[in-house]
Amino acid sequence: MLHLRLLGFSNNHVKQLPPEMNRLRKLEELHVENNQLTEFPLCICSLTNLTILDLDGNKIHRIPQQIAGLVSLKQLHLAKNALTSLPDAMFLLENLELLDLSLNALSTIPDSIQWLKSLRELSVNCNQLQALPHKFYKLTNLEVLHLHSNCLHVLPKRISRLKKLKYLDASSNRLCHLPVNICALTSLRVLALDDNKLQEMPEHLGNLKSLSILGLTGNQFAEFPLSVCAVTSLQRLYLGQDQGRPFTKLPDQVQYLQDLEELYMDNNVLVTLPPVLRHLKKLRVIDFSNNRLSSLPPTFPEITWLQSIKLDNNDLVKLPEEIDSFTSLKVLSVKNNHLQFPPQEVCEKGLQSIIAFITQEKNMRKRAIKVQAWWRGAMVRT
Repeated sequence: MLHLRLLGFSNNHVKQLPPEMNRLRKLEELHVENNQLTEFPLCICSLTNLTILDLDGNKIHRIPQQIAGLVSLKQLHLAKNALTSLPDAMFLLENLELLDLSLNALSTIPDSIQWLKSLRELSVNCNQLQALPHKFYKLTNLEVLHLHSNCLHVLPKRISRLKKLKYLDASSNRLCHLPVNICALTSLRVLALDDNKLQEMPEHLGNLKSLSILGLTGNQFAEFPLSVCAVTSLQRLYLGQDQGRPFTKLPDQVQYLQDLEELYMDNNVLVTLPPVLRHLKKLRVIDFSNNRLSSLPPTFPEITWLQSIKLDNNDLVKLPEEIDSFTSLKVLSVKNNHLQFPPQEVCEKGLQSIIAFITQEKNMRKRAIKVQAWWRGAMVRT
């Protein structure tokens, strides 16, 4: 027992750990998530070989100073507890690489977090944070930052010093604008800013040369933010506006997103699509559900490489016959339109029914043409 390296008490209604656990000197991983602990177990604070500690899903309301004794700790999971504050001693864990404080009741994070020089991933989702610590920018090894569902009004200007940051989720906050310096995060690959109050994007967004996923759903843009079209590395773009100010137009400049694979523009008020979509040769998925499209552009049949097309809840009356030549198409959803070709009842049954109907219509037309040609020939012969 004393030689244990991994120990788990998960999902067992545990209210406290036995004091004898301080004898498990070789323990490296301890999992006590989803129990009923109300106090941080002091008996484990002398386990100097512990590298992973998971206390998610308990009722812990305070972290003791003794936590500093966990000198080898690399991962600390404290999500879904009842924490309202954090002690400075917690940030003396100089080997800590991952810290999860999501789903607590934190309104502030102390400046002492700057001491976590090895920290690579920080999650503080679903708290009550109104600002990040002043010295937050000193976490220079940070790669992943989860901030969603807080009360943040601004991101700090010095966020630009987080040169290794690859993933930033600040969705569901109260952001009205972004610091210009955010464009200096050249390692950033994912930027989620959905459900904020943004009215514009920084002019030099195109400097984010590594950005592949951008989420801007549910904001307050007066028009499509053109600086987005300068981010030529984008592969996925989310601009649905179920909670925000809807767009009336998709600009032609979207054609500059030559690496774009997925485009989500649902819940807007678009009445037409730009013909330039045919220039996006890597585009595979489009979602224009819940708009006001009454027709598709004449160039739409040229985008034969699409794999998923969602056009539900629009005003379409006709689909292009050429849709049967979209050989890569796996999903075609056109529910709740005013379709006459194919009939709405056919479209409700999905892609295969639509293709079968169009194929049948084409074959019937070909036979009719042959019959007409034969009849004309017969008339000439007589």
